[in-house]
Amino acid sequence: MLLHALLLPLLTTATAPALESLAVAGLAQEYAVEGVIERAYVLRGAGSEQVLLLSRTGSFQDGSDADQRSARLYATLYRLQGDERTREWVVQDRIDACMLDLTAEFTDPPATVSDADADGIPEIWVSYRTACRGDVSPATLKLIGYEGSQKYALRGTARLSIGDSGEGGDYTADAAFTKAPAALLTFAQQHWTQIRDEHF
Repeated sequence: MLLHALLLPLLTTATAPALESLAVAGLAQEYAVEGVIERAYVLRGAGSEQVLLLSRTGSFQDGSDADQRSARLYATLYRLQGDERTREWVVQDRIDACMLDLTAEFTDPPATVSDADADGIPEIWVSYRTACRGDVSPATLKLIGYEGSQKYALRGTARLSIGDSGEGGDYTADAAFTKAPAALLTFAQQHWTQIRDEHF
């Protein structure tokens, strides 16, 4: 019994999912993604690998009006098994026809992985901010997670600290969490506090 108690933390640590960073050079020739790849990660599992690619278009002129700018961002997950590559899901968002200051960027860190419900299926989370604003106001903040094909999301605003006061940082949880183990929402809420702050 004592040996089991000593080995359990080691086994838990050894099997915890982890995202490993990949060099982005050359990935655009190997994977079909929109935008320019900024970050890439691999999640290794039994008999397969999952590759997460984060890409953006940057700001570009929208239509004939030089003052209107647009931007897109994408998170694309591929599963690799043998010689086969299968696109599992794509998260995409956009800002269109913005004549003010445009924001479309991933948070820091932009992605993480968990197995909050300890079912052996990793949850992959991506977070980013979007805004079209001409003042100091919170950007829209989204934390999107997938466990297999099941999508979860917290949607709200980033938190701005102004002097001794703060603004924003609230969120709404998707209804999908109500049918999931409580540990998934707990993890998402905790991770939100790590990525919610926006700095100018």
